[in-house]
Amino acid sequence: MPVFRFYLNLFKENKYWIKKTAFLGGFSLIAGVLVFSLQPESAPRFMQFLRRIFADILEGKEIAIDMATAMAIFKNNVQAGIIGLFGGIALGIIPVLSVIVNFFIIGYLFAFFSQQRAEGLLVFFVSVVPHAIVEIPLFLITAAFGLRLGWFWKINRELSNWEKLKLCLKDNLKLVPLLVVGFFLAALAEIFVSGRLAERYASGQF
Repeated sequence: MPVFRFYLNLFKENKYWIKKTAFLGGFSLIAGVLVFSLQPESAPRFMQFLRRIFADILEGKEIAIDMATAMAIFKNNVQAGIIGLFGGIALGIIPVLSVIVNFFIIGYLFAFFSQQRAEGLLVFFVSVVPHAIVEIPLFLITAAFGLRLGWFWKINRELSNWEKLKLCLKDNLKLVPLLVVGFFLAALAEIFVSGRLAERYASGQF
């Protein structure tokens, strides 16, 4: 498929930035695990923080397994992705912070659930992994290209800085359709796969 090949080539050409972002994500994930391991008493405050984030995303509505909830999550993720892509113009600060926060949260939650009852890790994988398989790579790509935009003069091409900046902006624009489709699928998975699996677990059907 031409579209698939186009994005694959784009990612290959920019693997340097993707690897740097993935390394930062891995470091942040480990930091989240360590923070919970060293300060498990912080869990109630951390969970309250996450609940406030979800309340903001859903605009005060209850979490439900329906299309409205999926669309609210989709809208939030697309906005965050576009901000990461183009907000990176300021030396890549915004996408870097996005990676740090998101991967720290994943690491913290992994450590938290792994310390719960025997099936704690099952809860984590049921409620996080199905949609994260799509969502996390998208956030990594968004952050990588946002970081690249912030450091556009570092691109190893025989172009002027102005041409490099225009190239980065064009590439980031080309990523928007991929983000829209990908985050839509991730939102559906988060509600109708992760949500239903978590619901089944809570009702004792596993």
